[in-house]
Parts: sequence; structure tokens; C-alpha cells
Amino acid sequence: MSTKESVNPLYFAKTDLCEKEGEEPSDIEMQKVANIYRSAMKLIKTRLSILESDFCITYKHNPIHHIEYRLKSSGSILRKLKRKGVDCALGSIARNIFDIVGLRIICPYLEDVYGIANLLLAQNDITLLQRKDYIKSPKQNGYRSLHLVVLVPVMLCHGTEQVPVEIQIRTIAMDMWASMEHELCYKSSRATDKQTVEKLLNCSKELAAIDARMGEMYSSIKGSGKPRVLKEAQTFEGEMNWNMEIRSAK
Repeated sequence: MSTKESVNPLYFAKTDLCEKEGEEPSDIEMQKVANIYRSAMKLIKTRLSILESDFCITYKHNPIHHIEYRLKSSGSILRKLKRKGVDCALGSIARNIFDIVGLRIICPYLEDVYGIANLLLAQNDITLLQRKDYIKSPKQNGYRSLHLVVLVPVMLCHGTEQVPVEIQIRTIAMDMWASMEHELCYKSSRATDKQTVEKLLNCSKELAAIDARMGEMYSSIKGSGKPRVLKEAQTFEGEMNWNMEIRSAK
């Protein structure tokens, strides 16, 4: 499987954007970069919209509940480079930041998560750069989601750029937990204690069980009429590798 470290997408190398290596980019240069990533976001949104509508018509089932999008600002990009301790030049953006475009796809059922991922990655001009499955192996705090980083082709005046897009795919239950966990642990003025961390982990496990039961009910109702792409999706039921060690948040 490809990883971010083994791929060097030089999607600025063909332009005049790398002439000032070592210097912080100008506003005009960052506008050009923003346009490339904005175009990548438009492309992936269109691809998903087409998949969603075709799936609804063909199978009478919508595997996407809703989609959220985010494009990092120029200031956020430069701050992240500084936090990483790397050069703030344009070439450094291409080499070190892979989440300038972020999508979060919320699905009704666990099977839909893997089904959408399979359909997206089956497109021959989309390249998988990284895959992290936090559903099969949840994070220590209980976080669950499927994370992908893909390269998408963006056709511009000078040629085609391969642009990275980060995609998170999760169920409604997973998204609810992540939103509440963020509210409790990151927006609170108080430090998160061990008891709260333990309760959040238990909530995640309970929601995982609900996800599984809802999926079973859907499978029972749909029966043989379930789309093949969902039949073939890996649900990893009963294989979740929960790390039982609980640590207090720092």
C-alpha cells in the first residue's frame, strides 16, 4: 500500500511557483496554491455527488447522509509548516501538508463507509496515498473513522496537477461521538480527567454496538437486494482491536 512517505507529489514543480525556494510565499503565490486545492475540492465533491445520485437511482439506497468540506486558509498552512519545523516555501507545502483539502463523509451504516471508499478508490485516476482504519483499530480514546489520503487530477492551464485530499468516512454514530468528544475535551476550559476519558471510551463502545445492530437490521430488511459493493465491504464485525489502557488527557 502506498504511503505519504513513499510518494513525492511534485504538483508545483511544473510551474513557476518554486522559484523562491526557502522564502515564504507571497500573497499572489498563495492564491495560486489555494486555487489548485480549491479545484481539487470541487472535483472530489462532483465525483461523490455523481456516485451518490447513481447509487440512489440504481439501488434505492443513499449511502451518504451528508458531506462536510474544509479548505485550510493560507495562514493555517504556514502556521502548520512552522509547527512542523520545516521550510515555509511553496515546495515545502507540497512535501509536508496533505490535509489542505479535507472532506468528512457521514454514512448511515458501517457497510456504507467501506462501500463508498471502495467505489471512490475504484476510479482509475484516483490514487491512494494513505489509509488509516480507525474502525478496525480504534484510537485509544475510542475515536473511530476511516481515513484516506488520495491524489486527484486537477487540469490547469499548464497541465495536470496531482493534488492530495484527505477524506474521513464515518457513520452517523461515529460522527456524533467525535463531535461530543471534541466539545468535552478540547473546548472545555477544564482538563479532562481519567473518569471522563473512561466514560467516553465506554460510550464509543456502546455506539459501535449500536452501529452493528443497525447494520444487521438493514441487512435483514434488504436481504438479497443489497448492492454488491456493500456485500463485499469489510465490516470487521467482532474484530475491533480496542486498546483497554486508559490514560488521562494531558
